[in-house]
Amino acid sequence: MSPNVRPFADLPRNAVGDFRLHFYSAVLCITNYLRHLQDVVGQSPIHRSGLLPFLTGYERELRACIPDEMDLSDATPWWREQIENWEQETTARLPLRTLAQGLQLTRSELTALMLAGVVEEDIRFGSLFAALQEPLAARRPCLGLIAALSSIEDPPDELRDSWSTVQRLVQCGLVVAENQTAPRAEWVLRVPHVLWDVIRGRVTADINPGCRIISRREFPPLKKLVLDAELLQRVARVPRAMISTQVDAIIVRGMADSGRRTVIGSLARSLRRDLLFYECRGVVDATDETWQMMGPLATLTGALPAIAIDPAPGETK
Repeated sequence: MSPNVRPFADLPRNAVGDFRLHFYSAVLCITNYLRHLQDVVGQSPIHRSGLLPFLTGYERELRACIPDEMDLSDATPWWREQIENWEQETTARLPLRTLAQGLQLTRSELTALMLAGVVEEDIRFGSLFAALQEPLAARRPCLGLIAALSSIEDPPDELRDSWSTVQRLVQCGLVVAENQTAPRAEWVLRVPHVLWDVIRGRVTADINPGCRIISRREFPPLKKLVLDAELLQRVARVPRAMISTQVDAIIVRGMADSGRRTVIGSLARSLRRDLLFYECRGVVDATDETWQMMGPLATLTGALPAIAIDPAPGETK
């Protein structure tokens, strides 16, 4: 069943409402791209395959929100403007807005992120992508297709290559590129399900067996930590230094079970943030999916990231 779009004023002023607006922005790009294909090449394999009828419901919902005098083919700039206005009037924490601001994502990059994940919401988009990408056998969109879909509304004289459209999304860990031995335009892209859940307003405490979000309420206030008086004073100055960006990261050393996580958790509590705790065993692998998405996950949730490592004697990380 497709998500239900209501008039913007009636959308819940939270992450769910923001997700719906961005989701339908991606759907609008898809329908406009298909119109473009039909205008350019006429009856494409998509039109002959019987895959298009499911989009009728989406277009009906889009049509109900867009002014009557406006054609759907011209509605993308208007829709994006409505999203901006809606977000400006919303005081709740919106993961997508926070992500776009924190990483300075362009509109095309944000749309590309949503396009990479639409199949998570409606499996019928998988069949559509597979038909569009023939003979590439993939039900998730490839890099070249996402670039084409997200740039359909770009000015005709604006040149862009497929890699630049999603480059930062891949580098930031927001999307994972599969089959990287293939030509870059054929890389199949997916949004890690954990990130997608947070984007759509569903935050799960347990990310995986080694990574979870711990509520700040589970940690004591800084002043109640059982520490040496001088050390406690030093720790108490850290939150202000972090708020003023004088300190970007801190290192807490100690024996196992010495309370390092409690100290970091209390710091997170003083900053009114939960703790994103990742217990990394062995050598840090830069290709590990959890490692790659720590940054965007912290940005999306507002949690303070903390990485516990256990180097062998003589090792540093």
